[in-house]
Amino acid sequence: METLNKPVSVLDAVKEGTLYFFDNALLILVFLIPYCLIGALFFMSNIIANPYRFFNVPYVFYMVSAAVIALLLYNCFTVSFFTLRVASRDKYFKPISGNFGALALKMTLGLLVVRMIAVVAAGVGLVLLVIPGIIIAVMFSFAGFAYVLNGGVVLSLQESRAILKGNFWKFIQLGLAIIALYIGLSIIKSVITAFLSGWLSFIPALAVNFLELAIYFWTFALYKQMMINKGFTHAQDRKTADFPYKFISAVSLILIAVFLAGIAWACAVIAPKFADYTKIEVKTEGPKSVMYIKGVPSTAVEETGFARSKWYVYYDSGKLKNETDINLMTMDYSTKEYYESGALKKTQEFRSGRQEGEEIIYDEKGGIKEKHEYKKGLLIKP
Repeated sequence: METLNKPVSVLDAVKEGTLYFFDNALLILVFLIPYCLIGALFFMSNIIANPYRFFNVPYVFYMVSAAVIALLLYNCFTVSFFTLRVASRDKYFKPISGNFGALALKMTLGLLVVRMIAVVAAGVGLVLLVIPGIIIAVMFSFAGFAYVLNGGVVLSLQESRAILKGNFWKFIQLGLAIIALYIGLSIIKSVITAFLSGWLSFIPALAVNFLELAIYFWTFALYKQMMINKGFTHAQDRKTADFPYKFISAVSLILIAVFLAGIAWACAVIAPKFADYTKIEVKTEGPKSVMYIKGVPSTAVEETGFARSKWYVYYDSGKLKNETDINLMTMDYSTKEYYESGALKKTQEFRSGRQEGEEIIYDEKGGIKEKHEYKKGLLIKP
């Protein structure tokens, strides 16, 4: 057992959390795969493969809702799993027996409720007065760890506040370290991405997402230090304070229920009505798949080769507004924009998703109005 009332050190928490992170690095990589799959399946199969569906509001509403719910649940499962795994290897915490996966699965929904209560409470505080929202957000920051290790939604909120009482500025110090990490990784990602093209540009993003998970382990290490500082021997030794947790939980759960009811109502009423109102239909016309809204073409896609296609967008009158020739493997594409009269309005080129070369803007008579030159997404010649 570590010495009780030990001073809290953010630097020590970062060091210990980093050790936790590298101790679990291989498992973290495995747990990142579903995140990538959820995103890839959503965007690749439902946007890129059938881009006209992106403009079908009900369809996108359903798909985004499903993806967000899946990611939230999986994130709660991941946090539960690693909290149990790290705690089981630390002599300070009570012994944990059983399969971590099964235990984490049992904790997933409860952890989601704890997090939503904390988010709603902090959100209300931010809306009313900014400072109280920040204080509440910090106050409930450890509630997730407390719930996974000890259970009890309200008790977890109580424990988090009791641990953080008197340690607010220590947590803010960790927050500043987290911001510094984000800035540093963002700069590194931008520099590396500048030398990569196409799908290779996603590699730095995945690497950054991997390293950002160190933040979770830093926070857990600080949670442990503050527990020791407060004299918690863990488990049933919970210290509470006079605070309206049950009231906050009840109000938050009511707001969450109203929000979920609103989503259900939108799914059942608004989206189908929108779909009926717009009378969206897709027709195959030669090599093109064209989406019609009220009988007028809105968007279209034409497959022109392996991972190559042309996308078309139309004015409400049915006249061509924009055409894009894109290579989905390299994300190289060129666009042409037209006036409703049919005259060319603008031409642009993109390489690896970033604007490159000349951008020319024309008037309706075909004369050149403006010329701009870009390099790697940056304007170099106005």
